[in-house]
Amino acid sequence: MSDHSSPAYNADLRRRHRRVSLLWAGQLQAPDGQDPKQAAPCAILNLSNGGARLRVADAKDCPAQVELECARFGRLAARVVWRRGNDLGLAFFGAPLKASGALAALLGSPAAAGA
Repeated sequence: MSDHSSPAYNADLRRRHRRVSLLWAGQLQAPDGQDPKQAAPCAILNLSNGGARLRVADAKDCPAQVELECARFGRLAARVVWRRGNDLGLAFFGAPLKASGALAALLGSPAAAGA
């Protein structure tokens, strides 16, 4: 029997998109590649059609708006919505259908692909 009053259970109910835990390499860059020398490596810890959780070397130096680049799905515009230690929470924006289309096959979400 699960504890329906737990914070984790309630957080899962609030999520609009299914999350997938993974460990992929990525890069964080300033929007539109404004300064390619400022690209920072990151580890993508989980991913959904709405955003991602990342681990970076120094979260406090990350700008509020970024582009997340990964060889598996390309580049997606995002904003930082939370910071905890060296972890960042991103929310994808700009072209939600681009995010959904790019990630649908990876996340196994037929709804995200428009089905």
